[in-house]
Amino acid sequence: MILLMRLKLLYARNSMNDFNFFSHNKYIVLPTHQNPKVYLAIDNKNIKKNSFKLYNPFSLKAKILKKIAFYFSYFNVVQKNRSSFLAYLELKFNKQFVASTYIATDKDKIIVQLQVDCCIFGYVKIAISDTGNKRIQNEIFAIETLRHVNNIEIITKDIFEGFVFFITKEINGHIDFIEEDEIMRLLEKLKRDKYYVFTEHPRVKEIFEALQTLKLEKYLTIFNRLTINEELRLVYEHGDFTPWNIMSQNDQYIMFDFEYFVQNGIEYFDLIKYNYQIADLIDKCSNLDLIDRVIKNIDSENNIEIFILYLLKEIVSKVHEGKDISKEDALLAILEQKI
Repeated sequence: MILLMRLKLLYARNSMNDFNFFSHNKYIVLPTHQNPKVYLAIDNKNIKKNSFKLYNPFSLKAKILKKIAFYFSYFNVVQKNRSSFLAYLELKFNKQFVASTYIATDKDKIIVQLQVDCCIFGYVKIAISDTGNKRIQNEIFAIETLRHVNNIEIITKDIFEGFVFFITKEINGHIDFIEEDEIMRLLEKLKRDKYYVFTEHPRVKEIFEALQTLKLEKYLTIFNRLTINEELRLVYEHGDFTPWNIMSQNDQYIMFDFEYFVQNGIEYFDLIKYNYQIADLIDKCSNLDLIDRVIKNIDSENNIEIFILYLLKEIVSKVHEGKDISKEDALLAILEQKI
């Protein structure tokens, strides 16, 4: 609780002076001290080379910033001392670590890269809020459930001062756009041998019950208008299936970041997420173009209705988290005219 209060104060004043996951090293701060995303250890050439693997931005602008920072790393340099968390890990593994840190966008968790003797030992994901705890527990469950389809190895899972964390071995590779057939091969691995009529699918029931619980009457009305005349397959749903959560490794593709994993998912949702995020965040499509991009990639006669169901799922999630739903609302208004 003390750690959480300190971190809340830290973010409120936009300072990293009390940040709690460093080793005793020199760090470069990206993009700025006022808005830090990563702290990368740069004490020597080998440490710096490994540290920069922690930061894998997807946008061209961020990639350029990373390259500039690598060659001009004497800017934005700070000195940090070893934290109690690193001391705990060093005692646990009987090793001395160099740590670089990545702050998650939602500020609910931290990713820490651990180096030993200029080699990467592993990556820690540790919660820094109650929401982070839930998401990391869910991710551990997902990794263990999908051992048969995904090559991620957990070194350890533990709790530090009330916050859940786990450590995985390094996944060597890179993130980028992948071919459509490779996307479908990945999603094929998540399919399960069970089908449900629309109203009996566990994920559909979950969405309906959430709309009722949250008293979202407008969206309940939209839900009740849906007629999906096909059986929906049960799948393991990644939940955040995007190009930046897929690693290419020796012609193999590995999915990671399973914080939004759903055990009883709907097969179309991950593919919708993939195309939606590219259209919205990368290509900056208009609402009409975004809709066309998404529905043409849903291989179903009920593609519009399935996209509506996906948006209702997103609205439930965002209402839970207190996030803006105006985008989803605008898309629903257009889609309702198409059915």
